[in-house]
Amino acid sequence: MIREFEGNQEGMMTGVKSRARANTVGIVLLAAALCVSFFLMTGKAVALDVESVLPEVLREAPSVEMYGTANGIVLLRDIKYNLLADGSMEKTTYLVLEEIHGLSKTWPSILLVAPPGGYCEIIEAQLYDPRTTAPMLSIKPRESLLENGKTTEIRIPNNLGGRLLVIGYRTVLPTNMNMEDKIELAMELPIWEQRISVEVPGGTRLISHGGGLEPTLQKTGPTDTYTWMILDTRPAKTLGLLSEPSKVLVFSLREGLRTAFEEAMAEMPVPSETPVPKEVERLLAGGPSTGTGESVLRFFSENEFVSKILPTDYVRSAGDIPDEGPWSVREACFLLKSWLEKAGWKVEVLWEPAAGLSKMVPGTKKLWARPVLFLDPPVGKGFYYKVGQSTPPGTLDPSLWGKTLYGKDQNSVVERVIPAGEAGDHRLTLRWNIELDENGIALGDLRIRARGGWLEMFPVGRVPTQQNDFGFLGDIKFPNMPDISWQKAQVKTTNNGFDLDISFRASMGIISAGDILVRWPVAILPWQSDVLSENGKAGLSLRFPFVFEQQVILRLPYGFDAVALPATRPYGFTGISLTEEMKYNKRKRNVEGGYKVVLSSSATDGEGFRNLQSVIRRNLAWADMTIPLRKTH
Repeated sequence: MIREFEGNQEGMMTGVKSRARANTVGIVLLAAALCVSFFLMTGKAVALDVESVLPEVLREAPSVEMYGTANGIVLLRDIKYNLLADGSMEKTTYLVLEEIHGLSKTWPSILLVAPPGGYCEIIEAQLYDPRTTAPMLSIKPRESLLENGKTTEIRIPNNLGGRLLVIGYRTVLPTNMNMEDKIELAMELPIWEQRISVEVPGGTRLISHGGGLEPTLQKTGPTDTYTWMILDTRPAKTLGLLSEPSKVLVFSLREGLRTAFEEAMAEMPVPSETPVPKEVERLLAGGPSTGTGESVLRFFSENEFVSKILPTDYVRSAGDIPDEGPWSVREACFLLKSWLEKAGWKVEVLWEPAAGLSKMVPGTKKLWARPVLFLDPPVGKGFYYKVGQSTPPGTLDPSLWGKTLYGKDQNSVVERVIPAGEAGDHRLTLRWNIELDENGIALGDLRIRARGGWLEMFPVGRVPTQQNDFGFLGDIKFPNMPDISWQKAQVKTTNNGFDLDISFRASMGIISAGDILVRWPVAILPWQSDVLSENGKAGLSLRFPFVFEQQVILRLPYGFDAVALPATRPYGFTGISLTEEMKYNKRKRNVEGGYKVVLSSSATDGEGFRNLQSVIRRNLAWADMTIPLRKTH
């Protein structure tokens, strides 16, 4: 499901401070200029002329074969912004969608959530004939009130029947004579063409950040229009090992890191108006203490208070926030801060940027992806806490390793850098325990042990808890077990990760004249393919240093001996090592083997990255290993 929202979106002190800017005078002058310009601007959205645009879109779009297994493609994403006469901002969005393997498998529906103080409406939801570009069938949206927010939903048909789906909607936001937003440029589907235009009063400077491209500027009478044209945006690899730049675009008429920080903090309700659930009231009655705060934090972490519908940065006024939830991520963070402070804890709100920051950034709360709390109890060490984190309170959420956050030190905004940790903090182990029969059939268990940053490689960064959470196993390739079947799975959580035990049955051997040729069991993980697909350009880095290993214990059937073992050897470079082992214990009828990779630093230059690729290729070569077994009696 795609969720769209145009509202309040979303270590060690380094001592790096941003220069405080004299924003007050600039904002007053900007407001005066905008007031004059309002009388010259139309203040009316122009709907996309779909029938005239479609021929050009279809002519320039590539063949769907270019996108492989994608269920669909966004042929065009057109977003236009303009100011209205009352000082609010209007955003008009059109999506032109083409189905490949079943669009609704990726996007069952499009859910629009009206921003606080604003509204959202559907302009168009219609199927078009790609040959004639004529409209054919309308789709009726459904409006409802979910979790105290007005929503509009468009259900995607199960089969478009070769037709194109065009969806257009308009959102009005109370931005108080400002133009600001954050746009996620990558979606769940590939996007062929994106057109983003922002119309501002003539002579007004728009500050933008991210996106990787500079806008073009067109001056037309009383208005200036900033436009971004972006081609071929692939879905973001949110769970990859590579540290990839965030594909977001943030813009505002205001400038400065301090302004962005203060705008985000200004949304926090005052303590006297903060809602308090009944159970939290009961816990706080115990008086300020470390134990009281721990009880509050445990209650908050073990219950589902965070909305799955509201955008993460949706913030209502204090009177509109429900006492018992659900809340957005940003609301929940503000509320938890208030409760813990009542328990006598010191709480600092830090902000994770939506993209790496430069010297000049838009002065908007939309610059931030999400808040992170630093909690300092009356007794004990302080720790970072992220709302919805996958590990218990007091441990670092896997997504925060190596992150740079921003906080306040007196009148300056400062960086707070969380170290990336050592290789041993991030360990991923695959341990096979297999028994082979005389027909070459293997029965066994695979234990996946994930620690530290590796947890983010699994579903939504969460520890799997139920059988239906293990769909990610389909992304792991087993080249020597094409018919592997998972029979049962159990998970055991720990403070810093989990152990996932999976039973399986598979064919591993080729029978010939009574002997068996065993194909060595190997799992190929998506991150290995991602690293190999890169060109090793300078500056490319990984999210964390790591240890990765695969170990196998293979028990041979009675009456069989291993004739020969594959050769192994040490393999490595500066900063990265690979050790390999293969041995046969005839008395126990066991063949044991595997490899271990240790990457000591997440920062790699071009040569270092190519060395990592060489080590991974050596890992994958284990898929070519075989062990001949001879029947002795």
